[in-house]
Amino acid sequence: MENIAAQNYFGGGRSSTYDRKIRASLPGYEALHAMVDDFLRLALPERAHLLVIGAGTGMEVLALGSVHPGWRFTATDLSSDMLAIGRANMEAAGLADRVAFHVGEVHELPDEPSFDATTSILVSHFIKPHEERGRFFRSVASRLRPGAPLVTAEVVGDRQDPSFAHFLEAWKSHYAAAGIPAQEVEADFARTDATVSFLPEGDFASLLAGSGFTEIRRFFQALLFAGWVARKR
Repeated sequence: MENIAAQNYFGGGRSSTYDRKIRASLPGYEALHAMVDDFLRLALPERAHLLVIGAGTGMEVLALGSVHPGWRFTATDLSSDMLAIGRANMEAAGLADRVAFHVGEVHELPDEPSFDATTSILVSHFIKPHEERGRFFRSVASRLRPGAPLVTAEVVGDRQDPSFAHFLEAWKSHYAAAGIPAQEVEADFARTDATVSFLPEGDFASLLAGSGFTEIRRFFQALLFAGWVARKR
């Protein structure tokens, strides 16, 4: 399912450079996570259990756990290297005792509606083909309580649209301006081109609706990155 592209993308020691490069790549990375908290704090009680998909180096758990002491987390990632860094960061922040760690895919978790919310930040664009991405979100929905919020973000775009190339070049320019060497920029974007599956925004919203989610609203955009909030139907 969703594991092959993501495992390839974060292999070869690239986990250790993720925190530096994602901030160079995504304008407003910290602001995105602040908005995730804005939505979830309105939707959840003082005690809640959150599923964090693609927890990686721990940004979501660190941002949410530090201000919500009654929230517990199940942190999943396909990369054991990424999750090891995340665990170390959570331990350093004193949050690890509220986190259950799972290396693997969402469908490997118990198939019951036990989570009060989920985040899937920069995850599903690694899933090919389109039908597999639908299965991924249906798997997520089946593990959420009715009405539970989903906050998701990923890269989107229509390669057939003339504006796509313009946004892609602007994204590369932003990345290079953060101090990433030119040769590294080209290598990283070649890897992105080979592993990321771009969907037009409308197609992605339709995919969420067909996977069991409603009240789908876009709340974030930065170059080709976009974020949505939705609820399990």
